[in-house]
Amino acid sequence: MSSVSPRQLPSHLSGIEDLRAFAGIRLLALDLDGTLFGAFDHRPGVRLERLEHSFRLHHTITTIATGRTLYGVRSVLDALPSLRKIPIILYNGSLVVIPEGPLVLRHVTISNEAARSVAEAVLNAGAEAFFYYFDREPSLLDGNSWPESVLAVGAKATEKVDINGLAVQHVTLRDFPGGCPIAILVRGNDRNLRKR
Repeated sequence: MSSVSPRQLPSHLSGIEDLRAFAGIRLLALDLDGTLFGAFDHRPGVRLERLEHSFRLHHTITTIATGRTLYGVRSVLDALPSLRKIPIILYNGSLVVIPEGPLVLRHVTISNEAARSVAEAVLNAGAEAFFYYFDREPSLLDGNSWPESVLAVGAKATEKVDINGLAVQHVTLRDFPGGCPIAILVRGNDRNLRKR
């Protein structure tokens, strides 16, 4: 069994032989938060537009792979309209979608039973959880309807929108829906919550 030792990625100071292996790249997936943007609310700028344009000139397709929701990447899609026609990866891989349409290519959900267990643990720990749902049926992305929704358990009723800007609907465990969420975000300071 042979082992391949990791090597440092080339930089602008690398020789041509070090760059040759990377010249054949045809698809590049970019992370957003903490990688291209310093914080979640930063809007894409000229730097990202130029980066994507330079890759396109070299026949390299650029996409994004992020933990954000489709609603949370609207500003990126507005800045880089070419991303609307290619698959983008959202919810840390739970959803792969071509935004124009939208056309869902991959949609992985969490069972309702598991989601209810998380909701119970969150409430018992005094924490909060946000349950994200994606409607696979095509909806108007720029119209009045949107394919995503967020339900909150244990969150302050004053919290009207989530980190992506989606409207939050507060529910109790008794009102918890029967559907299967695509992602769950748990917030809390209780260390016991992590053990549950």
